[in-house]
Amino acid sequence: MDGLELEYVDMSFNDLRREGALGLARVVIKKESFKMLNIDGNMISVKGIEEIKEIFKNCRKLLGPLDKNDPLGEENEDHEESEGNMDDDDLREKLEDFEDEFVSVFIFY
Repeated sequence: MDGLELEYVDMSFNDLRREGALGLARVVIKKESFKMLNIDGNMISVKGIEEIKEIFKNCRKLLGPLDKNDPLGEENEDHEESEGNMDDDDLREKLEDFEDEFVSVFIFY
């Protein structure tokens, strides 16, 4: 297996997020024989896309398109709830609904 070099990485549509995409970008950019990183169609935040473009600023041809990326799929970097700004009452209500459903199923069986 001598002489084999990493040239292409296709991690498109893999639910890749900011940290994973950044880690991957930092590794592949160092490979001399590298030709293309495809991370399109993931859930990378806008900030993450900017950081990745910065990593590839001197060799844009090595980075594939990012137009099918879903930045809204990324967990909010301010650690807000994934369903929006839920307050304690909303969360408590969701948990109560879940508990009611769980107990009903448990008793039924």
